[in-house]
Amino acid sequence: MIAVPEVVKKLIKKIPFIEESISEGFINLSSLARKLKPQIENELMKEVTEGSVIMALKRIEQSKKRFSPIKKAFSSSPDILVRSNLFSITVKRLDFTPDKHKRLLDYNKEMEYFLTISQSEFETTITGSEELQNKLKTLFSTNTIIVEFHKLSSITIRLTKNVSTIHGVYYHILKTLAWEGINMIELISTYTELTIILSKDDIEKAFSRLKELFED
Repeated sequence: MIAVPEVVKKLIKKIPFIEESISEGFINLSSLARKLKPQIENELMKEVTEGSVIMALKRIEQSKKRFSPIKKAFSSSPDILVRSNLFSITVKRLDFTPDKHKRLLDYNKEMEYFLTISQSEFETTITGSEELQNKLKTLFSTNTIIVEFHKLSSITIRLTKNVSTIHGVYYHILKTLAWEGINMIELISTYTELTIILSKDDIEKAFSRLKELFED
């Protein structure tokens, strides 16, 4: 039979960032318990005490404090690389032919510009140094370009090899940016690298907050 802690946990997961706010002590548990109590009673179809709801919230608070995926994944602050003067275009996948792919890689060989290519079911996104813009425009016709972004920067975080076995690492990194109201344009990941593409206006704040996250 479903119990109060299970219902509380389910309700909390529906509210963005509230678990972190509880673990950091930003929220008065008694006030939150009073707010959740009617929903819990409706779910269980019976009356519950405010004290039982507070106890369930305290368990969430304690469990969140015990587990820190960032500390578990990184014994020290990782290398963080920042690049600027980037742009990004997304094209229809059918227009990104093997020949165009090869020509794009050949362009990059000449000067070793920053370049990433992400291909999905229907679209291909190319993010690179601004010096590649004109050459890319010659590869793709205007009607196949879905969207373009300019004046971008990137943050690349060097990951440890055990990150893939620890849940919540990417969440805590991206949550840190979301809390600051920083919008992510593109996310690129490999086995030991995570690259976040942002507007150049957000790069200073994003870098500062991520440094704080890994140094805490």
